[in-house]
Amino acid sequence: MKIKDENGVIIFFYIALVCHGMYFQREWIVLGGLFTAWAFFSRTVQFEEMSGNQYYRWIIIIVLGMAGLSLAGLAQSVIKSEGWLEGLRWLLFLFVFYFSYRAGLDIRARKKMIGKLLAAGIIVAAAGWLPGLDKIWIPSSGPEKDRLCSFWGYPNAAGIFFAVMLCLTESGEGKTTYRGINLKKCLQLLFAVSIAATGSRGSLLIFLFVFILFQGRQTLAKAPGRLKLPEVQKADLIPFIAAAFLIWQNWSLFLRAGGHFLAWPGASIGERLLYYRDGLEIAWLGHLLPQAGGWSLYPLVQQSEYLSTDPHSALIKVLVNQGIPGVLLLFGLSIIIGRQYFQAMSSGERERLALTGALSCLALHCMVDIDMAFGALGILFWILLGLNTGSYTVPVDSIQTYTNTKKNKIRDGV
Repeated sequence: MKIKDENGVIIFFYIALVCHGMYFQREWIVLGGLFTAWAFFSRTVQFEEMSGNQYYRWIIIIVLGMAGLSLAGLAQSVIKSEGWLEGLRWLLFLFVFYFSYRAGLDIRARKKMIGKLLAAGIIVAAAGWLPGLDKIWIPSSGPEKDRLCSFWGYPNAAGIFFAVMLCLTESGEGKTTYRGINLKKCLQLLFAVSIAATGSRGSLLIFLFVFILFQGRQTLAKAPGRLKLPEVQKADLIPFIAAAFLIWQNWSLFLRAGGHFLAWPGASIGERLLYYRDGLEIAWLGHLLPQAGGWSLYPLVQQSEYLSTDPHSALIKVLVNQGIPGVLLLFGLSIIIGRQYFQAMSSGERERLALTGALSCLALHCMVDIDMAFGALGILFWILLGLNTGSYTVPVDSIQTYTNTKKNKIRDGV
């Protein structure tokens, strides 16, 4: 794989992060259009050259199917431009997955890409704590006001982003210590404290669920009946002291985030149920077939007045935009991720567990929030899926080389 392809995806991801997480339509059109054009005219794009992986083949079919269904929605469109934009989104995700998959084929390129994702996490977390950030990027408002959101402008998006980064720290990438200080522990505390400051209940609960599902099971399997506290060195206390200092300096922020954590989420759940009910009604009015810009009909079907540009669920959004065929494709994608989970658990490899855990966090959270409205989170999802899928692939060239070597050995009587 050429380095420029890997760097192209990472640079695009970094730019999307800085541009409000690539939430607004103009950012999708300008940034998404530029990246898709670059990828489309890249001479390195040859989808057929890596057709030996069954996951790869099916994911390509699913993404192309979603892009096709988005354009098919133009046949019964509410807003035609939304259909074209939705097609652009899926084409963009196709190229992001393709280049990430190619990186995943090579263990060194895969490790470098994970390291660059973690670097992005550090930048976003560090920037979130800078004073005056709300003067540059749009601050959160309403119920989300005065909670950590960094570049995103939406604490829940920031929360799940930090949860994904926290999962990736388990991949074992990079130098683990510096002058006795555990760098991995520093990153984990930075991301954990940042999740707490966002006040995102869903991000915290989903991360804990995935952690128990992955790490807890692995820990119990390795040391049944012998769990004990690790020895603590003086240098190990430094990350905790730094985290305590950060909390002390931003005490009022953590109080507000803590208040949101402890508040009963009845209003939030009720709002989402309204969105889902109206989304189902819109999909029914469209005969469960693709509709370009279908969610724009929500003011006509709502029984309680509200304003929302997104149904707060990737499943409902796909049902409205791509219809039942899109939901079936999404179900197929979930089966692939589920199979990767069981393979990761059986192999016990840290990198696969970290990638699959990060994928699971993002996939679960996007079912109950507007994650995929942020281009940066969508790009992150397809980068992770591409890297993880590539890790299960033996490149075709390697298979041919292995076969030729075996033939030569047999011919030579070895």
